[in-house]
Amino acid sequence: MSNEIKKYKHLSYRERAIIEHALNNRATFTDIAKTLGRNKSTIAREVQKNFSILKANHFNNSSENSCVKRTTCKKTNLCAVCTERHEKCSSCKRCNLECSEYDP
Repeated sequence: MSNEIKKYKHLSYRERAIIEHALNNRATFTDIAKTLGRNKSTIAREVQKNFSILKANHFNNSSENSCVKRTTCKKTNLCAVCTERHEKCSSCKRCNLECSEYDP
C-alpha cells in the first residue's frame, strides 16, 4: 500500500455545464475528458452519478438561455424556435445547443 495521498478535485459548475453541452452534441467521454484535462473515468462517473431525465413541469422547464454572453448577444434565428417566434437567441434555451460561441 502506498503512502501517497490522492488529491481529488470536485468538478465545478462550469465543468458540469461543459459536460452537459458536450453530451448534447454527442461528444465522447474521451473527448470531454481531453477538453477538461480530466480522466475519462471521472467524466463517466459524473454522468452516471448525476444523469437524469426530468419530466418537464412548471419548475424545471425554464426557457432561459444559460450562456454568460446572453445579455450582450445579438444573434438571431439559430434554431427553429427563434425563427418561428422572431426572437433573439439570448432568450432561448435551445440555442445553447446550436451556438458555436456558447459559454456556460
